[in-house]
Amino acid sequence: MARLRREEEARKYSAMLASSTGGNSSNPFAISSKPSSHSTFATGEDEEEMTFADVNRQITLIINVLVTIIACGIAIWLVASHISPPKRLALAMGGALLVAIAEVAIYAGYLRRITEAKTVEKGKKEKKTVIGTWTIGGSLSDKVVETTASGKKEDETNSVRYRAGKRR
Repeated sequence: MARLRREEEARKYSAMLASSTGGNSSNPFAISSKPSSHSTFATGEDEEEMTFADVNRQITLIINVLVTIIACGIAIWLVASHISPPKRLALAMGGALLVAIAEVAIYAGYLRRITEAKTVEKGKKEKKTVIGTWTIGGSLSDKVVETTASGKKEDETNSVRYRAGKRR
């Protein structure tokens, strides 16, 4: 759906540009009415549309990773207060670098699992089964029997239904 929307926007945009130039081909600065292969709208079908929620999630993730790295570096600096400052700085920077590598590895694994799950879900076939049918219409004197999801038959004329279990 997103691909169709992009193609329609590209078509409208190119039509608008063609009408604004008046079709004058002698103008060396005229913009072509055909969208180029490197235009914003000509993207592959595999790409997903970037939404505000996606951008917000990515910014939040970046801030979270930076806060984690800085907090770990400061914690190591404070814990190693008995060590000389050059060694202390090297230890804090090394620890922060180790945390950064771990964060990137965890996020890469997360992205890999997400893409694997998407491919598995695309490969699944949806099975639809009819659990029961209802009769619409008919007179009030007709006895209508419906099949519930559990497979039991219930009488439609009985308007009071009780649940099994405790009653208070």
